[in-house]
Amino acid sequence: RHEWPTLSRTRILTMMEVGISESEAAQHTGVPQQTISRWARQEPPSERWQNTRSGRPRKLNPRDLRHLIRILRWNWEGRRLSWAKLGQEAGLKVPSHTIQSALAIEGYTRCKACKKPFIDHDTQKARLAYSVAYSDKPTEWWRKHIYSDEV
Repeated sequence: RHEWPTLSRTRILTMMEVGISESEAAQHTGVPQQTISRWARQEPPSERWQNTRSGRPRKLNPRDLRHLIRILRWNWEGRRLSWAKLGQEAGLKVPSHTIQSALAIEGYTRCKACKKPFIDHDTQKARLAYSVAYSDKPTEWWRKHIYSDEV
């Protein structure tokens, strides 16, 4: 079986759209008339692939995903739920790794919160003394200073 280049096929289909018959196109290009009529019977690629889906259907549709995100963003308790409990809360029967990967695509991930260091008694006194000493300074004076948590 001979594979015809896409350029030949496109040229022949264009000829037929203009009004040239299949037999004339076959004589002009050297492609068999039977091949040309088969190409003419096939629906165009844009229509052929419009209703097809490549691959397996998704377990979570966009509506389910929005519902999961709504639960996550609702309050602190929603953010603390495990992936499995989040799925149960949403009424979904999908594995937790499915929820995890779907939310990761949307930019949601989990991580442990960083622990802040303990502020000892001496540091507390020093901070209080600093705030009392400079509490009367205007806003412009404070804007000129950069602190370590702002860098």
